Amino acid sequence: MKFESTNIIITFVLTFFLIFIDQFSKYLIRHLDGFYVCNKGIAWGIALPSFFILTISIILLVFICLLILNYNFKNFYLIESLKLKIGNSYPVMFILSGGISNVIDRISYGCVIDFINLQFWPASIAMRSIAGWPVFNFADIFIATGAIMLILTNLKMKSKK
Repeated sequence: MKFESTNIIITFVLTFFLIFIDQFSKYLIRHLDGFYVCNKGIAWGIALPSFFILTISIILLVFICLLILNYNFKNFYLIESLKLKIGNSYPVMFILSGGISNVIDRISYGCVIDFINLQFWPASIAMRSIAGWPVFNFADIFIATGAIMLILTNLKMKSKK
């Protein structure tokens, strides 16, 4: 029991460290006049009315609170794997840190600051969006990493049962 509570404390410390990394990188890119995009939409810049973005954020916040409180979701393997237990806290840590950091951006700037651009040849900003070249940030990397870890954890749990 003591090991599990220690693991949760480490998970929360690492979560805040990842939030710091993302926020600090965005601070640097903004203050050193680097390239960045102010993404007012959701994933990949998909535009939605502010009401929908706020509604989705509230629903996710309630869901995350239930997970943290270890709410009993029976018979849902994926949700069961999200609970903060030994070995399963890292996917949650990555998703929470990325999500919280992007919410901090939305509250602070009205958009999410995206600055990592993997396009290797010159093109205008307009051409990037037409060609579908995404611009993203560390928080997005954390969320994707956590999602992949969750899928793998879920597959492993299903194979054991």
